[in-house]
Amino acid sequence: MKFKKNQFLNVVSFVLNSSKSLVFAVFFQKLIVGLIPAFMVISISKFIDTVLSVFNNKLDIKNVYPALFSIIVLLFFSLLSEKIIYFANIKITNKLRINLSSLIFKKYASLEYKHLEAPETTDLILRCTMAPETNLMTTFENICNFFSLVLTVLSVVVIVLSYVWWVGILLIVFCIPLFRIALKSGKANYQANVEVTNYNKKYLYLSEVLTGRNSVEERYLFGFEELLNSKWKDNFEKARKILFITEFKWFAKMKSGSLIMSVIALITTLTALPAVYDGKISIGIFIAMVSTVYALVNRMALEFTTLVDNITKGLYYTSDLQEFLNLSEDEGAMVKPSAKPLQLEKIEFKDVSFKYPNTDKYVLKNFSLTIENGKHYAIVGINGAGKTTMVKLLTGLYKEFEGQILINQKNISEYTPAELKSLCSIAYQDFSRYETTLNKNIAIGNINKMIAENAEEDFNKAVELLELNELIDTLPQKSDTHLGKIKKDGVDLSGGQWQKIAIARLFNNPGALKILDEPTAALDPITESKLYEKFEKVFKGKTTLFISHRLGSTKLANVIFVINDGKVQEKGNHEELMNLNGTYSLLYKSQRSWYD
Repeated sequence: MKFKKNQFLNVVSFVLNSSKSLVFAVFFQKLIVGLIPAFMVISISKFIDTVLSVFNNKLDIKNVYPALFSIIVLLFFSLLSEKIIYFANIKITNKLRINLSSLIFKKYASLEYKHLEAPETTDLILRCTMAPETNLMTTFENICNFFSLVLTVLSVVVIVLSYVWWVGILLIVFCIPLFRIALKSGKANYQANVEVTNYNKKYLYLSEVLTGRNSVEERYLFGFEELLNSKWKDNFEKARKILFITEFKWFAKMKSGSLIMSVIALITTLTALPAVYDGKISIGIFIAMVSTVYALVNRMALEFTTLVDNITKGLYYTSDLQEFLNLSEDEGAMVKPSAKPLQLEKIEFKDVSFKYPNTDKYVLKNFSLTIENGKHYAIVGINGAGKTTMVKLLTGLYKEFEGQILINQKNISEYTPAELKSLCSIAYQDFSRYETTLNKNIAIGNINKMIAENAEEDFNKAVELLELNELIDTLPQKSDTHLGKIKKDGVDLSGGQWQKIAIARLFNNPGALKILDEPTAALDPITESKLYEKFEKVFKGKTTLFISHRLGSTKLANVIFVINDGKVQEKGNHEELMNLNGTYSLLYKSQRSWYD
C-alpha cells in the first residue's frame, strides 16, 4: 500500500480498499443525517405554526398533514438508515479485518529479524497488531460522524443567522477553541497509550501465566497466584492511572469550553424572545430553533469534542501502523528453501565480530572456526557465550557483521536466501509446537516435499529414527491425531515428546548441515546420550553441528570448539581437550556422573 503524508487520507484509503460502494453509502448517509436537524427546524416550525393557525380557525386541519408527514419521514429515515448502516459497518469491518490481517501477517513474516528482537519495534508491533481493523474502522466512523456534525452545525447556523445573526457567529467562533482543545486531548491521550505499552505487555503476560494452560502445573504446585496477581494488579493500575489522569485533565478542559456553549444557547433564547413578541419570529420558528440550538450545544459539549479526540488518537494510531508497515524487510524472509539443497564442502568464519543492534557489547569478537563436510562438530560453552548467535549469522538472520563468513570459499552474501535456507536443517531448543496433526508437524520440516508422492516414506524414516512409533500407536487417530488443545479431540504431549517431534523435523529436512541447537534440553541425560549415538550412526559421513552446554554429544564429535567471551578458546577432540585440563575438562568433569 502507498502511504500519503496525511494520515486522514490514509485512514480513508485503508477503509476504501475494503469496500468502496459500502464506504460511499455510509458517508452519504452520514451527510444526509447531518442535514436532518436543519430540515427538522423547518418542518417542526411549520407544523407548530400550522397547528396554531388551525386552533385559531385560520386554516383547515388538512394543512397540518404535509408538515407532520415530513417530520415522520425524517425520523423514519434517521432510524432506518442507522440500522442499515450498522450492518454495513459490520460488513466493512469484516472485509477490513481480512485485508489487514493478510497485510500484517505478510509484513510480520517479512520483517528483518532485528526488528523482532528490538524492544522499541516490538512495542510498536504490539500496538499496531491489536485489533487494527477496529481502530481504523472506529476512526473512519468518527470522521464520518464529525463531518455529519459539522454539516449539522453549519446548516443550523445558517437558519440562526437569518433570524439572530450575531448568535450564529458566536456559535462558529466558540467551536474553534473547542476543536483545538480536542485535538490536543487526542494527541495527549494517544501518547499516554504509548507510554503504558510496557505496562500492558507486563500485565498481559502475567494474565497468560495466571490463566494459561502451559503454567497450570506450576501454578498449582508453587502457589504463586497471589504474588503474580498482585504484580498484575500493580501494572494494570499503573497503566490505568496514567490514562485516567490524562483523560480527566483534558476532559475538564473540554467541559469548561462546553459551558460557554451552554451560555450561548441561553443567550439565543433570551435574544429571540423580543423578536417573537414583536412578531418578527413565529412561535414555531422560536420553539424549533431554540430546541435545536440546545440539542446542538449538548452535542457540541459531548459529541464534538469526543469525536475530535478519538479521531486524533486514530490518526496517531494510523501513523504508528504506517511506521510498522514501513519497517525494513528481509527480501528472502518468505522465500522457500531451494528445492535442490546447497551442497556443503566447507564453512569458514574468519575474524567475525558481531553485536546486536543498538547495543555496544560484542557477542562475537574476532571469532574464527572452520567446518568441513563429513565431520561431526560440537560447540560448547556457558549460556550467553555466542553459540546461538553464530547460527543466526550462518542462516542469514543477521547480515550486518564484521569479518567474513565463507561457504564453499564463497562469501555468504553471494548466496540467495533460498540457497542458505536449503543448506541448514536445525532443531532449536526453543522449538515450535504446531497445533496440527502429528504427521504435518514432522512433514513441515521439508516444505518442498510435503505433498510429494514419497513424502510418507521420509516421514516413516523420521518416525523410526526417533522411535516415535510407540507414541503414535497410543494416539486415537495415529499420526493423523491433532496435537495441542485447539481441536476438541486434540492430544497434548509431554515436553520430551514435543521435543522428539521437533527433532524429527530435522531428520525430515534434506539440508546438508544438521544443526542441533540445545535440542535435547527436555530429555534426560541417558535418553540424550542414546539419541546422540543414533545421530552419529544416521549421519555418519555427513556434517553435523551440536551446540550445547550439556556435553552428552561431545565424545562423538570429531572436533569440539569451546567458546568463551565470543571467541574460540579451545579446539580439539574429547581426549585432547581432557588432556588440556582447561575449560572443557572442567565442564565435562562437572557433568561426568550424568553420562557415565
